[in-house]
Amino acid sequence: MRHRWNTLGKKQITQQELKMKTEKRQDFKIKQEVTARGLTSPDFYCLSGINKTFWDEIKQLKNQIEVFEGQWCPEGWMRFGSSCYYKSTEERDWYDSRSFCEDEGSDLVVVNSKEEQEFVSTLNQNSESWIGLFAGWSQKSEWFWVDGSPLTET
Repeated sequence: MRHRWNTLGKKQITQQELKMKTEKRQDFKIKQEVTARGLTSPDFYCLSGINKTFWDEIKQLKNQIEVFEGQWCPEGWMRFGSSCYYKSTEERDWYDSRSFCEDEGSDLVVVNSKEEQEFVSTLNQNSESWIGLFAGWSQKSEWFWVDGSPLTET
């Protein structure tokens, strides 16, 4: 018999896109500095427009990061640390729960600390939910998280 429980998903918040845009801007500033001495007026205005575009993109990305740092998670998700958590109301088996999370750009919860375990426990009061833990295929009873790390007792 396959159990059907709620899904408990986790989505990591990242700043990778901001880093890439900042690196592009830095590359542009170097190119701009090298060519600045021999620019004609049309070249200068063209580069100024490109520079403004980069600054606008960086400003927009900084605003997005501030939203993340300002405790924002998608509607229906709850924040803890740098992650957003979602507890479904629909009951699914483990595989369907994981698939649901992946469709949302997340995965089943991998518990990384005692504090996170306590937070997950509060989300899970009065019901049962799937987390990202599964038994390995060896003859030993080894447990692994969906990110590939082994279960530890710390």
